[in-house]
Amino acid sequence: MEINQNIPKISMVKGAPHKMKQWWKNIRREHGDEVRTHLGELTTLMNIRTDKVLTRLLIEFWDPTKVVFKFADFELVPTLEEVTSFTELPFNVRKPVLPVTMAGYRFFDALGLTNSRSLRSIEDGWVSLDQMFDRFGHRESYEWYSGEFQFDQVIWKSLRPNTFAMELLGLLVFPQRRGRININLLPVVLKTFHGNLQATLVPMVLAEMLRALSAYARGYDNFKGYNLLLQIWATEHFFQWEATIDHFVGVSGRAILRTSQRYFIELIGLEGIQPYSPLQVLRQFGMIQDVPLWTRTTLYEDDYNGQIPIPRIRKLQEEWNDLVTMHMGQNSWCTPEYYVWINEEEELARPSREGIAWLEDAVVSL
Repeated sequence: MEINQNIPKISMVKGAPHKMKQWWKNIRREHGDEVRTHLGELTTLMNIRTDKVLTRLLIEFWDPTKVVFKFADFELVPTLEEVTSFTELPFNVRKPVLPVTMAGYRFFDALGLTNSRSLRSIEDGWVSLDQMFDRFGHRESYEWYSGEFQFDQVIWKSLRPNTFAMELLGLLVFPQRRGRININLLPVVLKTFHGNLQATLVPMVLAEMLRALSAYARGYDNFKGYNLLLQIWATEHFFQWEATIDHFVGVSGRAILRTSQRYFIELIGLEGIQPYSPLQVLRQFGMIQDVPLWTRTTLYEDDYNGQIPIPRIRKLQEEWNDLVTMHMGQNSWCTPEYYVWINEEEELARPSREGIAWLEDAVVSL
């Protein structure tokens, strides 16, 4: 298994900056409903402080080859349905939002900004919280920077929830190093808020969470912001009184299991394509877990490296018309063949003593 047992010092988001919280306070009364309609409960990430120890110990159980957390006699993975449940992002009957490479001049045009010297970083593909907060975060921002805006104040006002959403996603969900916010998030936000095609962020969020887990397990030292989402997921599975390892609280309906062509689903991320295999964790959906149909999904991983494969991701988006789903159950269990299979595998995670102790404590707490 491709696990780096000498896991590097972890770099992750610690919490929301004060200016982000102030921005939300400034627009919540007027634009709060609009933001929550499209971002669900992602705004609550501003109230969470990271648990770095929990995240580090969890990663010791991550198998990047099979894209699951691998424990002694069972496997777990965050699912589309679970992410939808704890984020409350719109998901039902929506297609995945597609990433777009946004040129600097298009970013300026979309926000009605002139290409000023103080915004040079946009040509390099990023903005900072300070830059956007100063121009959209205050009630008086339009007056202070009126010389930079090509739109009138009415249009500027309508853009405030969009720019806030871009900053929230860029700082707490899809962050880069040193607080840089990827300008490619702006078209993602605009499609989510205003697109004719109803688009959902859920597959993109899950794709980048799984990509971050695998990258970190292989030795990459920046876990980005997915630690906050992972922390919520782990808390629901291991530490809630109502929760069980098998079944996630609040998840019901139909489970998405695979495409009509493959035993897995290729999730369209912001920075790459990530395979996802729900058939490996059927008991998370209250179903019987047998030996899963499995493909070496790492062959289908793809990092865009600045070049988004538009034809491929459009084809993957269309595959959402033919997803294979099944009603979730209420009584999950594993077949004897499954237990034989999982215990005969050679590629088992070998966590540290601290990791094993954490897992034992978590299970006992149930």
